Amino acid sequence: GAYQVYIAMDGTPVSKSPFDVSSASADVDPASSTIAMPVQAVAGELSFLEVQGRDIFKNQVKRGGEQVSVNLSGVETSKLPSLKLTDQKNGTYRASFKTTIAGQYTADATMNGIALDNSPFAFAINPQRLYVPNCDVTAFGRDVCMAGVPVTFTITARDQFGNAHWS
Repeated sequence: GAYQVYIAMDGTPVSKSPFDVSSASADVDPASSTIAMPVQAVAGELSFLEVQGRDIFKNQVKRGGEQVSVNLSGVETSKLPSLKLTDQKNGTYRASFKTTIAGQYTADATMNGIALDNSPFAFAINPQRLYVPNCDVTAFGRDVCMAGVPVTFTITARDQFGNAHWS
């Protein structure tokens, strides 16, 4: 950023003080760079993971051009979504994807072949809102209900893709 430096001796500013100075981040350090999910992911909606290039002092790097790789795991390999990775040219790299399978995922991310500071990164894809036609009802202990006899029911709330809701 841009700064002003005031230099004084015995309280008197030296000639031409204050001085305008600027600073910039050092070179990108993959081991200090991070991956995050900026908003909560929901099944069936476009989701994003963001890699932020940082220098060795953890300052954000404001330029792109690094070789970034993000790989997902967490559900059946054949059902993992494909990622579209975009260099935002400002030190941020965005991986976008869409999946209809809710659950726990892990993103392994590297920059220039080196794992990021918080990689692997765990995140969840949450179910869509409740979709009543996909909900299940199960009765335990009895196939036939009788008046006056308690019966336990379990209702499994599901979204439009069949994902069970969790609380």
